[in-house]
Amino acid sequence: MNALQALFAEKLIIDDRLPFFSFTLSDALGGKSFGILMPKSAFYVQLIIMLTIQTIIAAIMAIVIYQFIILPQRGAKATTTTGLNVSSLLIGFGAILPMTFYEPIWIIDYLRIQSTSMKTTIMALPLNLSLQCLEAMFGGTPEGPKKNIAHYIIYGSCLTGSKFDSTTQKPLRVTRSSFCSVLKEFSFSMAVTCVLTSLLDSSNFAPFETKATVGFDHSYDLTDLFSVGHLMNNFAMALLVSITLSLSTIGVGFFYNICYRVQTVKVVHNPMFTSKSPSDFWGRKWNMQIHSTLKRSIFKPARKYFSKKIAVAATFFVSGLLHEYVVLIFYRDATLTPSYGKNMIFFGWNGVLILLESIVGRLAIFQWMGKRLPGPLISVLVVLTALPFAHWFLQDWIAIGYFQHFQLGIPMIVALRH
Repeated sequence: MNALQALFAEKLIIDDRLPFFSFTLSDALGGKSFGILMPKSAFYVQLIIMLTIQTIIAAIMAIVIYQFIILPQRGAKATTTTGLNVSSLLIGFGAILPMTFYEPIWIIDYLRIQSTSMKTTIMALPLNLSLQCLEAMFGGTPEGPKKNIAHYIIYGSCLTGSKFDSTTQKPLRVTRSSFCSVLKEFSFSMAVTCVLTSLLDSSNFAPFETKATVGFDHSYDLTDLFSVGHLMNNFAMALLVSITLSLSTIGVGFFYNICYRVQTVKVVHNPMFTSKSPSDFWGRKWNMQIHSTLKRSIFKPARKYFSKKIAVAATFFVSGLLHEYVVLIFYRDATLTPSYGKNMIFFGWNGVLILLESIVGRLAIFQWMGKRLPGPLISVLVVLTALPFAHWFLQDWIAIGYFQHFQLGIPMIVALRH
């Protein structure tokens, strides 16, 4: 075992923390005892090392994309009948994309990574760079990043996304006010995550009884998908995924705020309580870094040659494929066996919802609801359109222990046994 492998010897999959502080409620409040658990230092040591490794590899890959795809396109003559550069397609599909998707497998096997939190950090590279490679191949790279190689290195290796000034096309530098604003968001996300995790941990993150399961074995009736318990479980999990995604991307953003001195993209915009429609949820609230690159790498290129409906379908198809890849990486070096296809169906359904919105969204009833109903109620109704099937996306996160592994990096309040 070398020094790097030794740093990852602790697998961070078992919560063996002892209470840092304990307290007991008065008899009037039940007399129960609770303990406060502090984050494990090894969690952040491994996280920083992994981010450093992935950022270096991403920077190298960004240089390759810029040198062999973006620059040659400016004066290229060898193109396909659709106007795409042949050499870019060969380099992208033949070398960069295969290496990008294989890199996490090599890292996980070499360091024997078992923590799903660390695997999620590792996956930030292929999820971002694969789409950035595609957008470069199809000529969709934003003007700022492709202005020069230094800009593109920042763009490609900043795994939470970097902001560029729309006028100067330069990376937006961190200011005191921007840093304080992000710090407030991080503190709020941390507080909410601690509370939610503390409440849901004892029930294995499924507090309500339901017959619906993760698989397609038909062991439950269709009506079980619309039971209150099932919908509440899915809502709790969707909320926890949303808030942990917000917390982790803001936290990783600090890494780039310090290293690159640039502002990073706000990835999550409170989709569970502020979305006005399915397209608003997926297009302006949920995971904006992946959404923006999906738009430039899949939707816009497809829209050049096909209808909007086909472009939307293609975008959600690719999103489903990427999430199936996430499941593959989640279960790498794990004893459990995944079942594939659930993410494809879930994201396919959400693509259908957006297409339905474009067809019926202008009907008088929906216009009236948008103007008269309270905003939070509209958001709940929007989320409800996906909740019956959300376990096909969310249950793998529970089964593989993502939340148990993630909670090692946050403070928690746990009930103590007498």
